[in-house]
Amino acid sequence: MGHRWSAYVTAKVSGKLVSLIEWPHWVPGLQSPVAFPYSLPVEASTLGGSVWQDNTAGTYTQLRDGFFVPATGYSYLDLYLMGLISAPGERLPDVEHSQRQFNTGIVVMVEQGKTPSPELIARANGIREQWMEYWKTVTGHRASMTVTPR
Repeated sequence: MGHRWSAYVTAKVSGKLVSLIEWPHWVPGLQSPVAFPYSLPVEASTLGGSVWQDNTAGTYTQLRDGFFVPATGYSYLDLYLMGLISAPGERLPDVEHSQRQFNTGIVVMVEQGKTPSPELIARANGIREQWMEYWKTVTGHRASMTVTPR
């Protein structure tokens, strides 16, 4: 879901535009601590990057990287790009006018001519419920997610 906002992000460094993306995720060295952790006390963004500890004397230790096991949340940069927190610099729409309610779908696939079993439907509903709870947690309750079955 976060790719919707981060896909083409650049930064101006020494007057030059630099991509922050190693398609479709943040470059591995980007400092991307999660604002609202989902699984661990210290997490890097689900979109990639890392969390670095400053050891002083010019050295750093990587505490976490943005790989996806276990599930992680969104960094402050992610949330800014989503319009869910304010930060220095202009963003349109601003944090007061950005989208806060989202809806996604879950597709259940079965062989042609077959119908989904009650167990498969129950599992899909479990994923749906967990996805909505995950979204609420990792956005710091600043946004909501629905998954409307059809």
